[in-house]
Amino acid sequence: MPFLTSKTFEHAGRTFEIRAEISDTDPGHLEAVVYLDGALAWLPYPEGEQALPTYGASFSRNLGPGDRALAAPLMAAAEADFRRLLR
Repeated sequence: MPFLTSKTFEHAGRTFEIRAEISDTDPGHLEAVVYLDGALAWLPYPEGEQALPTYGASFSRNLGPGDRALAAPLMAAAEADFRRLLR
């Protein structure tokens, strides 16, 4: 997926990256996706399962490079939730 912007953050001794990605199938949908070492970052669950957290928002128009500001609150929420879930 093409992405508008990305940022890194440190948590639990590791460096994560969040990318604000535009959906390939819906150019009006933006997702904040968390990566670790270039791969999708999975969250462990107590039962041994894993979950892939993504945080999305849909807009009524196609998104492009000029829409980076729309990604900031979505990325902030994704980071806060990921930190909360990964202890």
